[in-house]
Amino acid sequence: MFVERSGLCKTSVNIETRYFMTTQPEGTTRITFVLIAGRESDMSTFNGTIDEYVRMIGPRLRNIIQAKTKPRKRDLDHVCEKCGERRELESIHDVGRERVEIIREFMAKHADANGEVTINLEFAEEQLVRENIASIVGFWCHECHAKVDPKVGRYGKSMPMPGTCRNA
Repeated sequence: MFVERSGLCKTSVNIETRYFMTTQPEGTTRITFVLIAGRESDMSTFNGTIDEYVRMIGPRLRNIIQAKTKPRKRDLDHVCEKCGERRELESIHDVGRERVEIIREFMAKHADANGEVTINLEFAEEQLVRENIASIVGFWCHECHAKVDPKVGRYGKSMPMPGTCRNA
């Protein structure tokens, strides 16, 4: 019996299937499948363009980053680090290092010549969350943020925290 071809198939439920294609002495081809239980560290891979990654996975990263930075905002008691007003706070990133730009830079490093990316989702998520959090330089209210970043102005206006309105 001679093994002509073998390969590995992965499913979305972390089960690997190894297959062996063999030619029998009588000339017939036989394919044998062997199931291998998935490992805890296995995770799905993303295969697509950078734009697709940003559109599909970007919102998940935003939610993770917000959850991880929430304790710092709570410690600040919603007081802007720039002006001292008590308002909803926004993350201030290094200029040119916004979340989407960080994702695009990271994915570009892993893209092939056609712009396609195949990457382990767990690895990408860990790296991108770490890079995004590292790029945050402070927490400011919308008005202070808009003064240094012209892109911010189009997203609306932050509201005073309840009970802090000067006109009340």
